[in-house]
Amino acid sequence: EDICAGENNDGGFAPMASDAGLIDALAADSNVLFVAVGHNHGNDYCCPIDAGITLCFGRHSGYGGYGSYAKGGRVYDFHL
Repeated sequence: EDICAGENNDGGFAPMASDAGLIDALAADSNVLFVAVGHNHGNDYCCPIDAGITLCFGRHSGYGGYGSYAKGGRVYDFHL
């Protein structure tokens, strides 16, 4: 079952060998539910990770750079 939502247009992502404890620190704070990061080339998706946090990668939004990826952005709708 695919638990990620969005588009994988660039063959996935290359995980880091170490995050220097960042994910553990974020998971220790029960107020952190997701982390949004800038573009990941042609990818635009959100995936939950074991720490109970969802990682979201936004698509390429500017006109510079490389490739012919669709331009766009992500909107977060918070109900607090």
